[in-house]
Amino acid sequence: MEPIIAKNKLSREQYTKMNFYVSRRRLLWVSVTLAALFTGVYFFVGAQYRNDSTSTWIIGFTIFYLLLFPLLVYVKSRRIYGKVKWMGENKTYTMNDIEIRIDGETANMSIQWPNIDEVVERKSDFLILAFHKKSAIVLPFTSFDEPGDTERLKELIRSKSIKNNF
Repeated sequence: MEPIIAKNKLSREQYTKMNFYVSRRRLLWVSVTLAALFTGVYFFVGAQYRNDSTSTWIIGFTIFYLLLFPLLVYVKSRRIYGKVKWMGENKTYTMNDIEIRIDGETANMSIQWPNIDEVVERKSDFLILAFHKKSAIVLPFTSFDEPGDTERLKELIRSKSIKNNF
């Protein structure tokens, strides 16, 4: 199989959107856990202290947390993007049957297909999640050299039995 080649320079906006997408899943689980924890505390431990101020405190803290979490993701994304030079470099992604090879100006790396957890097709790009969804690659559709490369990439991903949404 001929390799699929894509060239991209990750922008700060793309990096921030990727972090919001990845952490949105965590936010859902953390929110559900917090709601269950507060409900348990309220009904089992705080039975003798139940009054309107306890309910208000629990609801207020939950809303505060749900507003704080996206702000922390945004600030962290901007800080990391500014510190790590490799993030904003021009990179060439070469995908073949064995691996995804990433060649940048200051660093190179490769990811074997078994380490890819999921590929998500969004409106304008592919989001490739790897290493237990701790790392991600953003590949905009416009970064591919040939017009049919997006379909070839989809076929390659299906042949590797990687979880996907297409």
